[in-house]
Amino acid sequence: MEKSYWLSRWVKNKIGFHTPEGEPALHTWWKSVDTGKRPLHVLIPLCGKSPDIQWIADKGTHVIGVEFIEKACLDFFRERDITPQTLQKSYGTCYSSENTELWSADILKMPTKLLSKAHVVYDRAALVALPEQMRKPYVSKIAHSLRKGSKILMVSFDYPQQEMNGPPFSIPEREIKFLHEEFYSIELLETIDILSDLKKFKEKGLSYLYKQVYLMERI
Repeated sequence: MEKSYWLSRWVKNKIGFHTPEGEPALHTWWKSVDTGKRPLHVLIPLCGKSPDIQWIADKGTHVIGVEFIEKACLDFFRERDITPQTLQKSYGTCYSSENTELWSADILKMPTKLLSKAHVVYDRAALVALPEQMRKPYVSKIAHSLRKGSKILMVSFDYPQQEMNGPPFSIPEREIKFLHEEFYSIELLETIDILSDLKKFKEKGLSYLYKQVYLMERI
């Protein structure tokens, strides 16, 4: 998707992808990626203003969020009455407070040295926001930034792509494996049928919609 598409969505507040209550799968499976060691650095690509950022930060971790829509980064702090510190770099602007830094930047242009700080990547519907031609570069960027043993907790979706346009796009298990198996061990943690809970997607004529949660470890 072009940046202008997402900027338009944020400006018009058409952010149905934003879940104010947070992602339940994160709460369920956080234990699978939290080593208990501190400091633990967690990278959240395409983070938006998700409450998951705060939830993870409250665990005593250091959060590195990357989001190319600046408004989303600013909204995160504004909604919490926080005035963040600002750091300008050639590849983006960092807004930070305590143990949370949100980069308004294109993750593909972020320096590997910065991303390599991460012990954990939390991908909550980041990959599924990308059109097919952007997925391999995104996966490669993350993989080549991570150290051996680093983990990814990923939330993805599987539905008949021909029945609905993305985003979110459908990325079934076979494509998840195709994109990642060169770099990671992959475990499908759970598959949840969520169509009955999402009336708007059912009305679009989807015959099924599964949310899938994966755990990956860099090899």
